[in-house]
Amino acid sequence: MKIISVKDFFKNRTVLFFLTGTFFMMLNMSMAYIVIPVYLVSTGASVAQVGMSTAFYSIVAIILRVFLGPVADNRGRKFSMLASTITFLISTVFIWVAPNFIWHLFARAIQAISLALFMSTGSSVISDLSEENNLATFMGIYRALLGLGFLVGPIFSLAMIKISYDAMFIANIIISIIAFIFLMQVTETCNYHEHKTESSLLLDYKGLLGIRKLRKYYYLTIMLAVGYGTVMATSANYLYSLSDTWSPSIFIFLLSGSGMLASMTAGWLIDKFSIKKIIVPAVSIAVIGMLGMATISWFGNIALVGVGIIFGLGNNSAVICAVTGVDSFTSTKLKATSFSIQESSIDGGNAIGNFIFGWVALVVGYANAFIVLGSIMAIGCFLLLADREKAIK
Repeated sequence: MKIISVKDFFKNRTVLFFLTGTFFMMLNMSMAYIVIPVYLVSTGASVAQVGMSTAFYSIVAIILRVFLGPVADNRGRKFSMLASTITFLISTVFIWVAPNFIWHLFARAIQAISLALFMSTGSSVISDLSEENNLATFMGIYRALLGLGFLVGPIFSLAMIKISYDAMFIANIIISIIAFIFLMQVTETCNYHEHKTESSLLLDYKGLLGIRKLRKYYYLTIMLAVGYGTVMATSANYLYSLSDTWSPSIFIFLLSGSGMLASMTAGWLIDKFSIKKIIVPAVSIAVIGMLGMATISWFGNIALVGVGIIFGLGNNSAVICAVTGVDSFTSTKLKATSFSIQESSIDGGNAIGNFIFGWVALVVGYANAFIVLGSIMAIGCFLLLADREKAIK
């Protein structure tokens, strides 16, 4: 049954259980990106091994998502979410007890299964429950919750580390169990799933990638991730390299906090005015924020505050436009499959951005590298948006 208002959205039993379970899953998934590298260093791992662990996790998730992303379409949303919580719990235990780095990578591969299963499924649940005229609003609320989980998760895990790493792993296991309990209460929102062969999956992907309007939104997602992923990965080192600037945690808080606000606001604006009227201002603000990263080295904390807020507002508003656009041009039976392509676009954009930034920064330094990458992001985004009638709904 579709939900017609924000009031009904928050009163709906399935939504409440889903959002609560999702929040606990995000607490854990944020650990996979931010805290596991810290744990690896504590075990004596080299910098190269830490980088290999993170890259391996992302690459495996991208590969597995090709096959696991459609599971929510084929077996149902609930099955996919519960399988994700179980695999994350198992991977947490294996990372905890891994006797060597090879076993650690094996555990990270299991952890990647959880990531591949969950993210596209969550967006599909929101799509299933939403009317067309409130989809962006509900998607904005959902993605704001994801941001809150990724903001609180590392803080919680690092607090547990102060007790001990054992305490952190035990807490993460308990959180996985809590997430499982809440998601068990979610009523299945997809009643049209069916078993598909490998060949039919390939046809589904070919069909989705053959839709020009969808490709535009996938490409836009990549370009946005090029900027945002790079900022998230490099801002700490950049800010530490500058004198008299505040802690990177303040910048991340401003970036994440403004992003959560933007997700909810942009969603409401899209439903009220349309994607076409929101996406160009949103992308423009995101590009300004990316280019503005360079100004922190010139103007210090004033720029840090301004850029953190501006980039968070622009990027998350543009992401909500892209997510809503993908949903709008995807058939009902392929929602999770289409969202899995978009999630892989995010991971791919993160990898591309960090790769380019790393090499450019070696030559021209951090500040100028942000200008170069911001220019690439701007050119890529606005070339996609130039053909507006064909690209945007």
